[in-house]
Amino acid sequence: MFLLALAGIIAGLLAASNFVIERLPDAKDLIEKISPYQAMIGLVALILAALRLFSLFGGSSQVSILSYMMALGCVVSTIVVGFLLSYPMINKFIAEQDETGNAKEKAEMVRKKLAPYQVTAGLVSMGTGAYLLILSVL
Repeated sequence: MFLLALAGIIAGLLAASNFVIERLPDAKDLIEKISPYQAMIGLVALILAALRLFSLFGGSSQVSILSYMMALGCVVSTIVVGFLLSYPMINKFIAEQDETGNAKEKAEMVRKKLAPYQVTAGLVSMGTGAYLLILSVL
């Protein structure tokens, strides 16, 4: 849970970077330092969130409904943000593997549908990630 929370916070920060810089101009330096690694951070966040999604539905643990909903929100928003941030890397991989071009078109269609929600998903990912980080530390 700890790694997912960190990945959610960092990926959310990158996804909502314009919004965050608007509100906190001091964050610009930090965002500029990690933005060259945006695609890799997005891919790691996508993989961690996808793995956590399977464990959310697979296990029956004794957690409160609030914690479960926060974890589900973090997972879903981190999947969206991770996909959008890592899209250039995914697109490159798909282009190498797919000769027909169908997968590339489908990935582009999904990206276009999700792109308007990038900032919102980034903010949700940061907020729920912070909650889960505090919960896992305590």
